Amino acid sequence: MKAGALIIVAALVVALSLGADAPVVPGGGVSDLVAGTLEAAPGSLIRIAGTNLAGGESRAGGYPLPESLDGVSVTVDDGSGPKSAALMAVSPQTIDAQLPYSLSGDLVKVAVKTAAGESAARAVTLAAGAPRLMTRGGAVLAVRADGAVASAEQPAEAGGRVTLYATGLGPVDPPKKAGEAGGAGGERDPLNWTTLPVQVLVGGVEAPIEFTGLMPGSAGVYQINCVLADSLAAGTHDVKLLAGAGASQTGLVLAVAAAAAPREHWVAPTGTPDGDGGKDKPWDLATALRQPASVRPGDIIWMRGGDYGDGRTRFESMLTGEPGKPVTLRQAKGERATIQGGMKVDGAWAWYRDFEIANKYNENRRTEQAPFALDVFAPHSKLINLAVHDTGQGIGLWLPAIDAEVYGTLIYYNGFLGEDRGHGHGIYTQNREGTKLIHDNIIFEQMGVGIHAYGSENAFVEGYDVRGNVVFENGYFAGGPQTMTDNLLFAVGRPVDRVTVEDNFVYNRPEDNAGYSRIGWFFGPGPNGTATVRNNYFIGGQFSMMAAFWNKLTFTGNVTYSEAGFNARVDTKDGQSISNYTWDNNTHYGPARFLAQEKSIGSEEWKAMGADAHSRLIAGGPEGAWSFVRPNRYEPGRANVIVYNWDKAEQVEVDVSAVLKAGQKYELRDAMDYFGAPVAAGAYQGGKLVVPMTARPPARPTGGNFPVLPRHTLPGFGAFILTVTE
Repeated sequence: MKAGALIIVAALVVALSLGADAPVVPGGGVSDLVAGTLEAAPGSLIRIAGTNLAGGESRAGGYPLPESLDGVSVTVDDGSGPKSAALMAVSPQTIDAQLPYSLSGDLVKVAVKTAAGESAARAVTLAAGAPRLMTRGGAVLAVRADGAVASAEQPAEAGGRVTLYATGLGPVDPPKKAGEAGGAGGERDPLNWTTLPVQVLVGGVEAPIEFTGLMPGSAGVYQINCVLADSLAAGTHDVKLLAGAGASQTGLVLAVAAAAAPREHWVAPTGTPDGDGGKDKPWDLATALRQPASVRPGDIIWMRGGDYGDGRTRFESMLTGEPGKPVTLRQAKGERATIQGGMKVDGAWAWYRDFEIANKYNENRRTEQAPFALDVFAPHSKLINLAVHDTGQGIGLWLPAIDAEVYGTLIYYNGFLGEDRGHGHGIYTQNREGTKLIHDNIIFEQMGVGIHAYGSENAFVEGYDVRGNVVFENGYFAGGPQTMTDNLLFAVGRPVDRVTVEDNFVYNRPEDNAGYSRIGWFFGPGPNGTATVRNNYFIGGQFSMMAAFWNKLTFTGNVTYSEAGFNARVDTKDGQSISNYTWDNNTHYGPARFLAQEKSIGSEEWKAMGADAHSRLIAGGPEGAWSFVRPNRYEPGRANVIVYNWDKAEQVEVDVSAVLKAGQKYELRDAMDYFGAPVAAGAYQGGKLVVPMTARPPARPTGGNFPVLPRHTLPGFGAFILTVTE
């Protein structure tokens, strides 16, 4: 045989050999790694089953996961071109991999490539969220606060904290590439939170989530820290994880023990240090806050109605609980307990609920600074459904208060007028470690700023989740429209980072053309890090909102309206560009004017800069009525109700069926006159609730010598608190 023929035969043999050994993936061979379903999400862990997938068994040696392992690679195509998956393990029969986070669409095709050839591409359904809970022995894998895995022999406790693990929850913020491990927290390695809304239901009851994001040190695995409802009965309960429109696999259960009845202690304005904490011999508040030996994690200290303090009193709390077992200081049901003065909060793992902090002794609001209501230094502390008003400053939430939360709290009329300007903010805060949560509060008419995350070049403003808050007309109390300032302000003398501002309701009267919100303004040398500003309503102001100096910014789903000013202001530094931001799918009312680098531009020039390519720009103001109901996470039957009443109708109908059940008695209170008579009350008949929107006087501030009296935002805008009364 001639040499040329030998070469041809050899080539045929090699080709036949390669064809025989090429990887084969049958239809349905690509599935979710945890549950085996034929649906995945961006970033999901998948398993590819077939033959000839690899020459042997091999596992990745660490993070980031490789895109090629022993000559094996996996390509993924969502129609926009092939991308590489990150590989965890390969064998002749299976490959475990992580899909890229950048996928989109409804379908993705997956193929395996080796030296012997490439498999046929097999399709898997792609969803924004495809949550799959990890299991152990047929039950959901849940780790209790003490580190034990929940089981029939060691059930989780109702009211206790559990950690669940899942896949398929989609992209995270700050973002990661497929194969990269989740951050452990801290300045240089922040936690990576999910961007999809996530909900956990146990026994059909929502379990409030404290953290949902990538598991530190692991790729593609998400960790969900949540608290079980204390109302759960002992027994086995179904568990469901929701992410976006996706739901976890069915049939998963968790063994739960009934909550141990918290031991109850009592304080009263007439209590004494010699009391025993019983209802008949209560402690005074100062004694209870030092946590007598009989107060243990999980206990409740009830505050009887009446005044505590004389306006100058500054109580100090050392209440300390444990993870999943906070010590709770709480107003007695049906009573009104008021701290006249303020409180310094140390300790840890303590909840402060339902009571009032005010100062009726604050006589001169022009020159006299009353005590701050709350200065919080306690890590893992929560301020829940408080009423904070007429103090020198509302809530100080400081660096040591790692992972602290302010929730459902009414904050108004705080501050004093100095020689230069109004002082005293609703929430004044700094942060570096963990993430502070500021959720579903109603904050209005301070003499200073609403939410003031601010500091010098030695301070830190890093790690905030600001969500569902109603923030309006702050600064007005210091002198009228001309003194109105920020409703939201994130600013510091060093870079701001890890800020999420989502689902908030911000309002200033559009006709005033006064006030604003600034997210990222600073006076330092370096640029800011990452911010997500999504699904907010920025209404009124000289400019509805300002975003400044961000390296990475997502601004989507927002609504802005400035009657005579600017819809938005954006400032960048050298090397930064609006075109590099994700700024789109917003709705802008009014003149469609923007301020970029201090230059006024119209909508066409704005779009040419790379912003709002698919957004709506609507000439003139909004019409009709917009109403929103935000159920309270900690108190069933309670919700914040927000109404933008553009047509100035005398009443607006609002659907509250997600909060009330037919036959329940309710009260609807005006946030600007919370302790006055309810604006609506009765037995709920189902359907929509009629909310009166006619103008009325707001509550009068305490003390005297005001720069101006507060004004009500009705009929154009109203914030209300809905509660079940029995």
